[in-house]
Amino acid sequence: MPHLFISYRRLDSTDAARQLQAELGRVYGAAKVFRDTSSLVAGERFDTALQDDLKRSQVVLVLIGPKWASELQRRREAGETDYVEREVAQALQSGARVMPLLLGGASLPTPDSLPDTLKPLARLHTVPLRDDAWEADLNRIVSAIGRPVAWWALALRALVVLALLLVALYRITPDVTPLMLRLQVLAALGLYGAAEYGFILRRARRPAPSRQHGVD
Repeated sequence: MPHLFISYRRLDSTDAARQLQAELGRVYGAAKVFRDTSSLVAGERFDTALQDDLKRSQVVLVLIGPKWASELQRRREAGETDYVEREVAQALQSGARVMPLLLGGASLPTPDSLPDTLKPLARLHTVPLRDDAWEADLNRIVSAIGRPVAWWALALRALVVLALLLVALYRITPDVTPLMLRLQVLAALGLYGAAEYGFILRRARRPAPSRQHGVD
């Protein structure tokens, strides 16, 4: 199960970040989705907590609203600390999967408008997150991250396959020895397990349809 980190600017993305956290929490579990104000413990150092959680995150969702780039520029010119800039820069360097999500018709900033530490962001594919298509866009995000595996469903399928296998083996070779039957069952289950594992990996890695540079 991946650990998710939501990076956003309170200036224009607070509501979307809160709703996204709730939706993803229902899919992956609330403990697997980090969003600063709701995930920090009272008395905890803000900057240290952000860094620590980023280090263990496999996926970083960067919410880019209409004022994301202008606020980045304003803070840099004013010499103010920009925790969003730090979050994204650390995520890009960490090897985590960074997914830019575009809000309110925003576009992905161009490389020329970004500091060197954020320039790789401009080369990433984006997913729009629209109010009027929230469910469809959320499904694309979940598909891109990888849907969690329902292990109970896999176990049930394995039991069904085993039962069918035993029936088939008995019909084909009713006088098969117990040892040979066990070997055949183990071989079949091994092949089934390998096929299921390969299917899970393909589904988890399958990218969702996306647009580059925020073009719809």
